Amino acid sequence: MGSLETLKKELESVEKKRMKRENLKIKQIPRAGLADLNIDPSMLPLASMDIPYFYSEMQNKFHTEFDDEDFVGIGQMNTDPISSMKLLIRNGKALKFRGGTLKLESIGQSSEITQIMISEQHVVAAVSGGSTDEALLLCKSICILIWNSCNIQKRWEDVAPYLAMERYKSTTVVHMPFSLRNLLSKQVNVFLDDDVCGDNGYGKDMGLRNSSVQLRSSRNNEITVLAYCHQINLIVTTFNTVSGRSEDNEISLMLENRDHANRGRIFFISELPISEHVKVVESIIDRVQENL
Repeated sequence: MGSLETLKKELESVEKKRMKRENLKIKQIPRAGLADLNIDPSMLPLASMDIPYFYSEMQNKFHTEFDDEDFVGIGQMNTDPISSMKLLIRNGKALKFRGGTLKLESIGQSSEITQIMISEQHVVAAVSGGSTDEALLLCKSICILIWNSCNIQKRWEDVAPYLAMERYKSTTVVHMPFSLRNLLSKQVNVFLDDDVCGDNGYGKDMGLRNSSVQLRSSRNNEITVLAYCHQINLIVTTFNTVSGRSEDNEISLMLENRDHANRGRIFFISELPISEHVKVVESIIDRVQENL
């Protein structure tokens, strides 16, 4: 039950659900996903690992490489990855890996690994070309490699009760049925159209301009001004009235590139797992369309 093969079968089931999401009103293409698991330290016995075995398995299964960028932080010269990993663990530092691929051969899919971080209480994984489903699978797979390298036989179900907190971040490409400017208020759009882009608007005097007022006035007759919305960042603050802890969370909408300024193709980012993220996208589109 706790094997990597079982976890891959779990993701294959998730993938079938994701295929059904293609029938949603708004098509969304997963671009990136991050999963951050906060686990009881007793479930991550890094100091007991067979480091050569663990490193070899990380390379063989995910083709990822040890990242020693923080190694200098403990005042040591870079050595071989095995020695570096041992020293980092002894000093209570996180192990980081970069690059690699999460392959799901049975469904002909793979996601590029952009980040792996393992510490005494956290396992973090981020993928490109996939969703939080793949990132979560990668986190679980790494936990199993840790236990295997300690000669411990555990199922993921045995560890679930020790999972204290989890965090996710999803990025999808969305074909919005309107431009980002439709998310701005009527007053802001009037300001842009009349005061910035109008014949006598401020837009013509923005950027590099001639020092001569007369020449600048002549030049302005040759200029057309357009305004588009490149990115909207929304910050959602949560506050725990018992612990007093507050946290800022992100919802962002960003043009994929300038050519899509009026075509509605954007990156939609939220700090939610993919299953909830897609619902947020549809919700904001429905709300905006109600008032168009």
